[in-house]
Amino acid sequence: MNAALPWLDVRRAEAIETFRVKGVPHRRIEEWKYSDVHSALTADDVAKAGTATVRISGAPTTVEIIDLATLDETAPQWLRDQLAVDNPQGAMNAAAFGYAAGGVALRVQRNIAAGAVRLSVSGSGHARILLVLEEGASLTLFESRETATGLRNIGADIVLAANAQLAHIVIEPEAPDAVRVDS
Repeated sequence: MNAALPWLDVRRAEAIETFRVKGVPHRRIEEWKYSDVHSALTADDVAKAGTATVRISGAPTTVEIIDLATLDETAPQWLRDQLAVDNPQGAMNAAAFGYAAGGVALRVQRNIAAGAVRLSVSGSGHARILLVLEEGASLTLFESRETATGLRNIGADIVLAANAQLAHIVIEPEAPDAVRVDS
């Protein structure tokens, strides 16, 4: 997500502004009352976290995959229509979009049973994942995460059309020195 694309630049700027206004979540925010991220991170830590690496393997040819780090003016319309189309409202979700320089988008077209795909996340930082399953499509996503230290903030946009089915399985080792946020 490094290219200068007006539609993307506007969405990212809005997301960064949302994070700037809301700040790092703390216990006085109802959704975060059991996870005081503010005690572990500052806004500067979040802004400077960098980009986590997201890789896809084992994907059948029926799954369209776009590397968000290499977006340019040829980005498909389905991606433009779905990637953070609504400004992420939560602070950490906004940061995951605004500060991420990479991630991945996957699309399964109408009535395709795509089978299984493996998604792996490594390193610290922000990343974005976009999953689009059109009407009647299905996908099993096995997500594995390598141990990391510091902040790992992964935001996701999941778009499931009518009768679409997604099974999402996450495997992650224990990481006592890490702060992990999924939004």
